Amino acid sequence: MRFRVFPIALAAAAVFSSQAAGDPPSLTGTPIVLTSGWSVYSFALNDSGTVVFAGGGWGGADGLVKVRPNSFLKFASRGDPVPGVPGSLFTGFASGRFGNFSLNNRDEVAFAAFYAACGDPAEIDACSRTHQQYSGLFHYSDGVIRAIALDGEPVPGSEGQIFHFFEQVRLNNTGMILFRGQFGSAERPGVEMLKSALFLWSDGRFSRVSPEDVIVSTEGQGLIAFTDEG
Repeated sequence: MRFRVFPIALAAAAVFSSQAAGDPPSLTGTPIVLTSGWSVYSFALNDSGTVVFAGGGWGGADGLVKVRPNSFLKFASRGDPVPGVPGSLFTGFASGRFGNFSLNNRDEVAFAAFYAACGDPAEIDACSRTHQQYSGLFHYSDGVIRAIALDGEPVPGSEGQIFHFFEQVRLNNTGMILFRGQFGSAERPGVEMLKSALFLWSDGRFSRVSPEDVIVSTEGQGLIAFTDEG
């Protein structure tokens, strides 16, 4: 199986118009969401018009929001319990140039997030400054978030190696998740330089993806298309 990875289309509803010949074009558009002091760090748009964005204050993204016509849902937030990790709370959400969340046409979201062993959401700021931060890969669908891979879990196909970070997350319309995982030695954490590789999660199973199986394309507007090329 080959993997054709298309660029994510990040777009706003915008119309260019010119009042008279020779005038520079003007840009008009309809705001999708307006915030007051809450920055939008990155966003994704699917074919049905759903928008998901990562927003937060000066310290980085502290929430993920899904926006549809007449609907605004913050489905993951700093201080929320972490599924699969009892006694832990989300501390932040990866966003920006690493492409750490992805939206498919079923309004499902795969995302990377940070968490810590904190018990009281009211104390999340103090706790996150004094406790070790961990990273995880998660999947959101129909109001439910579940953990896909967590910091410290074994890396498939790499004996003695454990996951540490997750980035370049891509989710296709069948629920498969492609991501770049950073990992290192389970016996010497923090000593050896981290390695990275592409992994595919599908139906509860992980497999390692060879770089030659990934084709970068500028055709179309998808998240991930799986083809039988080659």
